[in-house]
Amino acid sequence: MMESVEQWMWLVAGVIITAALIVSGYALISRYIRSSEISQAESSFSFLKSSSDSVCVGGINSQEVKSFIFPSLTEEIYVRDDDYQIGNGRFMCINISGEPPLCDELRLCSVEMQTVNLKDDSSNIFFLIQKALGRKDAVKLRFIISKTDLDQLEISWHREYASS
Repeated sequence: MMESVEQWMWLVAGVIITAALIVSGYALISRYIRSSEISQAESSFSFLKSSSDSVCVGGINSQEVKSFIFPSLTEEIYVRDDDYQIGNGRFMCINISGEPPLCDELRLCSVEMQTVNLKDDSSNIFFLIQKALGRKDAVKLRFIISKTDLDQLEISWHREYASS
């Protein structure tokens, strides 16, 4: 009788220890993936800002076309002015889920750009399919950065989809 209680205690302890290891491993992997996605978003944002600075120092009508990948944690990319009015200004910003907004000032030019809103794209059929499948992949965006005046940039963008 005592032997069977002891075996059950070892079995329960083993199950508890296994569950704790699985939960700890999942939490560790989740933090690593989140950290990687934040790093990728910040890197793509930095390249976008750098490309904007590069076009700014070029002549009027200079242009660059670049594609960047933003992970699913990216919520918005926008420009703002000193008064926090969105759509036009010297500050290029990115919102990453669970992080404070990151804004960088452009050196010489003001930018006009429509906000890139990635947090709710429910009007898009591809988004709905991804949501139904239980996943949301990274988004590839193509930016056209054009210098329209001595100190003015215009950035237009559109989403790129993989061709099948």
